[in-house]
Amino acid sequence: MGNSSSSRSISSKIPTVPVQSSKPPEDSSLTLGYCINLFKMVHNAGDANNVIDAINKLLDSIENKSKKDKRKSIVESETTENGSLWRSLLNSGGAFLEFVNKHIQRGQEKGDFIFQLGETRKPVAEILQAVGKMHWIIGGLSIVAYLLDQIDQMRENRTECLELLRQMLKLAGHIRQLNYDMPQYEKKFSEAIFLIVEGSMMCASQLNSKALFRFLKSFVNSKSLSDLQSKINQLYQDLTLTAVIAVNHQLPIIASPSQPIYPSYAVGIEQQIHQLMQLLDMTTREKTSWAVVIYGFGGIGKTTLAKAVVAKSKTILKDYNYCGIELYEEPFKNDFKSLQQKILNDAFPNYYGKHVIIRDCADGRYHLMEALKSEANKPAFIYIDNVLRAPYLKELLPENLKCLPQHSRILITTRNLAVADVLVERGLERRKYCVNTLSPDNAKKILCEDPSNPRYNKNDMDRIVRICNGIPLVLKIVGVRLKKQGYKAEKCSQILEALEKGKDIKEDNLSGRLVDFVYKEFEASTQEAFLDICSFFNNWDIHHVRYIVGAEEVTSLEEAALVNSSDENKLNVHDVIMAKGRNMSQSNRIMDQQALSENDRRNLKEIKGVWLMEDKSTYVLQESSLNSMKDSLRVLALGNQIRVNRQSQQNFKELRFLRIGGNIPCLPVNLQKLDRLAVFHGPIFVEGFSLHQLPNTLRVVKAMEQSDLSTYTHSQASKSMHSHKNSSLKELDLKELKNLQRLPFGLDQLIALQTLILDDWDKMDELPRQVCDLPSLRKLSICNGALLRYLPELISQLSSLKELNLTGCRTLKELPSSFGKLQSLKDLNLAECLELKGLPSSFGKLRSLEVLNLEGCWKLQALPSTFGQLSSLKKLSLRSDQLKELPSNFGQLNNLTELSCNCVELTELPSSFGHLKSLTNLELTCCTKLKSLPSSFGQLASLEDLKLFACFKLEELPSNLSGLKSLKLLDLRGCDNLKKVPSSLKQMGKDFTLWGPNGLQDKPCTSFK
Repeated sequence: MGNSSSSRSISSKIPTVPVQSSKPPEDSSLTLGYCINLFKMVHNAGDANNVIDAINKLLDSIENKSKKDKRKSIVESETTENGSLWRSLLNSGGAFLEFVNKHIQRGQEKGDFIFQLGETRKPVAEILQAVGKMHWIIGGLSIVAYLLDQIDQMRENRTECLELLRQMLKLAGHIRQLNYDMPQYEKKFSEAIFLIVEGSMMCASQLNSKALFRFLKSFVNSKSLSDLQSKINQLYQDLTLTAVIAVNHQLPIIASPSQPIYPSYAVGIEQQIHQLMQLLDMTTREKTSWAVVIYGFGGIGKTTLAKAVVAKSKTILKDYNYCGIELYEEPFKNDFKSLQQKILNDAFPNYYGKHVIIRDCADGRYHLMEALKSEANKPAFIYIDNVLRAPYLKELLPENLKCLPQHSRILITTRNLAVADVLVERGLERRKYCVNTLSPDNAKKILCEDPSNPRYNKNDMDRIVRICNGIPLVLKIVGVRLKKQGYKAEKCSQILEALEKGKDIKEDNLSGRLVDFVYKEFEASTQEAFLDICSFFNNWDIHHVRYIVGAEEVTSLEEAALVNSSDENKLNVHDVIMAKGRNMSQSNRIMDQQALSENDRRNLKEIKGVWLMEDKSTYVLQESSLNSMKDSLRVLALGNQIRVNRQSQQNFKELRFLRIGGNIPCLPVNLQKLDRLAVFHGPIFVEGFSLHQLPNTLRVVKAMEQSDLSTYTHSQASKSMHSHKNSSLKELDLKELKNLQRLPFGLDQLIALQTLILDDWDKMDELPRQVCDLPSLRKLSICNGALLRYLPELISQLSSLKELNLTGCRTLKELPSSFGKLQSLKDLNLAECLELKGLPSSFGKLRSLEVLNLEGCWKLQALPSTFGQLSSLKKLSLRSDQLKELPSNFGQLNNLTELSCNCVELTELPSSFGHLKSLTNLELTCCTKLKSLPSSFGQLASLEDLKLFACFKLEELPSNLSGLKSLKLLDLRGCDNLKKVPSSLKQMGKDFTLWGPNGLQDKPCTSFK
């Protein structure tokens, strides 16, 4: 791996050997050592991909030149630096062939006239055993380079030899992309190298001026060269199929990181998007990596612009490992660790250490550096939003960014361009983009729906636009207020006067003045909710935040445009607004042990929030100090290192959120005296907590991991629940208690429970009946239930269930026959249910089902005949080794928009496939037995993205592709038997992108090499 540009020679590290000294010593053992050393010298360059590219270019130039043209040798035609590389390649290739030749000559001298090509396996095996697998590819490349340098000496079968050399080079490049350490490959890797050597010897026998292999001439002809080429093509396909099966079976099914959708509120940024995409330049063939930094003052729209660019790049990003993260105003050390973990998981999914537990930021940087050095399957695209200070990047990213995978990109938003100097210091090129304020016309579009409407007074609108100064955040807040009070400036004279004050103040303070003015108009409860959110709950589940601070208060803040909800149901606050809110609340919301210690008793009575989750050192919070906050405290969060000397028995009448570390002997407060507690995160098997004595205001319980659960017996479990029905609790998350073998009795008494999380309970072999008696349950998640063999028939009683997640239940063999009675079910995830062989016939009765994931269900043999009755299905993912066909009524899925199918045994698509009128995205990946598409395929008028990756046997596409009127992307990479496409593709619009079997096409074409 490396971040190499075209100007950087990969040969700079290679010790070179003069061309004239390439003749190896006479002693065979020394010759073997000589070959090995030469291979190792070339391999030390660390970038065989550049060698492959260079040899491919040479092969193209040879084919394009006339035979009469005098061609310079490789070394003569290359620069000094590249000449050094070529000398090393030619030396190693020539020495290798000489060594093999000597072994065969010995056999000939002994009278062994068996077809001598078979004898190559002995010396080749010796070399491969000595140099190790990682050097195999260099052997093949060296031999091909040597023969190409001698190509002008070929007088017989020159065309056939050139084509064979191209196929050998393609095979060598393919080996380079695969994982050398997978045992499934080893035999095929050896076979590949043997074939490359045999092909090289056959080509060498056609060199007129060399005695080398001349005795093989009688065995080599056009047919034998063609036969070997067929063997190489077949091995190429076998290797890829082996890789697909190995990856499918060995790697966990990981959901692709979600990319931001195009911001619906974005106005007037089309030109800026275009300029930014030019800076990113993700379609270039240049392999250099770089960062693009979007900068500007707070509220100007940096994040909106970045999200819009990422959304616009959706198609291109399929060829990247995408990771998007956001830095908070003042992130904790734990925040950096979780962000580093996310970068490892998303940007480097093949890194072996991505599942390690990062101890601290330095440990995270170490693993990121190791990930950069490891072999990447794709370049990385890392989007980091809201980098306010340079130390944040220093904490987050590794010290050396030169090793990013080739063609990678980092996109950053920041208020201060100097923050990104860290990237340059760590070896990464930086490109910058300054965001401009909006033009008056675009500003008016944010202020009101239709600026041309005569009911808007032009003078008033011009005055408002002038005051807002083209800042999107200010325009949005003012626009919401104008809409509410009427689009007249006099209706909002107070807010406009507030904005006009202090015009000489920096532009980013304009947003702060506006927030201050709007805040003062809120009622006291909404003011407190705003400060709580800014201090503690940004980017939290919006439903939880509504429980904590109040639903009406959150609605008021949304209507004032101070907070908003994302598509993932997260509550978001703009960093400018959040900074203002934290500044306003810093005197009575504490996030530091020292600050808490310095407050005297009088000040403690005014404290409304304590958040001490950073585990720096043990700290004892005195009961007396806690009691002093009883009338004001709204939020209390204590980490594992925080202790309370004794449980308080006071009534904390304002406490709404309580979070406690798992390893404590008792809760710091008495839950029975918390009249407003809405959300609890903490240990549930501890003194002071009982599920049958919860406050009637409590909505969410998230159990924290406890180290002593081995002593928790089944009899204790039965006592933790009581027959008293609880009508308040909405969500129960028990995934941290995976060491429990069964659920507590009485779970069915939680009659209002809507969400139950049992992820990672790998000791539970069956779903308890109590779960099936929860009348209000909407979401049930049992991910990675390793021993879960079946679901009870009674699960059909969950009439309110909308989401069921069974990902990773590897021993689940079947679904109950009554499964189709789950009439409310919308989202079903069965990914990596390895033993699941089929779906019940009642499955088609799931009329509300919208999303179905069957990835990694390797033993799934067929879909039920009722499958076409899933009238609401929108997204379907299939990945199986044994599924050979789709149901004939598959085309009845009228609402299906996305289909991903990776089924190596799938031989054909049903004739009704073209009836999928809503289908926009289709991926048929590694369907290695699929030879053609149905004639109805051209009827998919809504299809935008069509990916047919590695469908080896696909020989042709339907002639009526002109019917794909919405098509923007056609990806045919790996479809090696597909030599042409319909001429109608030439009529596609300028936004159409075509990836041929060998890569990106500069323009639509109808045939491939």
